[in-house]
Amino acid sequence: MAGSTPPASGTCRLQLPDRVCFFRWGPRSVVAGLDGDLVCWDWSGRPWAGVWDGRSWRRSLAGAYLELSAPRRARILVPCSAEQGRRWDRRAQRLARDLQQVLGAARGPLAALAPGLEPMIRDRSGDGPAFSRVYQPISILPPDRYLSLVLQFSRGCPWNRCTFCHFYRDRDFRPLDRAAARAHMEAVIELLGPGISLRRGIFLADANALAAPPSRIEQWLDLIHQAFPDDAPGPRAQGIYSFTDLLTGGEQQPDFWRRLARGGLTGVYLGLETGDGELLERLGKPGPPDRAVEMVARIKQAGLRVGVILLAGFAGSLAAIHRRASLEVVGRLGLDRGDRVFVSPLVGAPDGVEILDPEGCREQARQVIEALRRECGQRAVLYDIRRFVY
Repeated sequence: MAGSTPPASGTCRLQLPDRVCFFRWGPRSVVAGLDGDLVCWDWSGRPWAGVWDGRSWRRSLAGAYLELSAPRRARILVPCSAEQGRRWDRRAQRLARDLQQVLGAARGPLAALAPGLEPMIRDRSGDGPAFSRVYQPISILPPDRYLSLVLQFSRGCPWNRCTFCHFYRDRDFRPLDRAAARAHMEAVIELLGPGISLRRGIFLADANALAAPPSRIEQWLDLIHQAFPDDAPGPRAQGIYSFTDLLTGGEQQPDFWRRLARGGLTGVYLGLETGDGELLERLGKPGPPDRAVEMVARIKQAGLRVGVILLAGFAGSLAAIHRRASLEVVGRLGLDRGDRVFVSPLVGAPDGVEILDPEGCREQARQVIEALRRECGQRAVLYDIRRFVY
């Protein structure tokens, strides 16, 4: 009905030409389900998750499809072919077109939803080039930040020598100045459009944005506040986060963390990897692990949340050494209910370190998680990097 205002959110069942469809909409996304299939779109029209013929999939902002596979007991995302992705895009577009026609013929406020589905019907072949104009590859995020709005205010990793990590070998560490950061943020906001409502929290990328000079980080935080004011809805309402490490973060004094907290930073993620100093050296990562105790204390004193990341999958005698030392260090960190420990199975063997097969890595991760919960009373969860897509 012309002039009707659609409800802000709701659920209904719609009769399509040949089937009944479950339809749900809200401020974050649109969901349609039929015959066991499911499609989730953001409000810019991008399909981002769903199920086709019993096959669960995720779609990146760049338009790449990945299928959630289940080899043995692990569930990981496996890239689909470009042709498969195009077929699934067209399938989602057909469903959206049917929905729009049915809604357009409806009476009352439901009819006002029909124009909002127009973006879901558009051709999505330009998503990849559009993404590449704004972002370098988003290599990884913590698992509870997968739906964050990523602002790539720094590129690369300042250390970039860990033998178990190859995410940033293609780029040098470069923090953006204020003008470049503003231009990047504006481009990100334009790229996501109304789909930004799907995003929860803001993540400062890449590997360690907090290695930039403090004044530069404060400029970034100020830009975020300007773009997402306190009194306006948006991703900043769920906080601002970033990675840190023992090398650069461990050198920072309490005032550094207090300044960032005052600027709006909410939490940091520390790649501790292991509590054993000798093993950490073999992994090519700076330490020592004991530095994490004082570092986390400073971070917590500033009122910031902490996520601690451990690896899993070491073979032979290293398994017991890693577990014992890691539990000992984590037990001294003073983490509370707002913090979390993530245990990540190794993917690919670090130089000179023997690891288990993929299933063994996951099993060791489960054992470490159980020990952290039982012996340290910590909130610990699995962090499988093979389930990440942005």
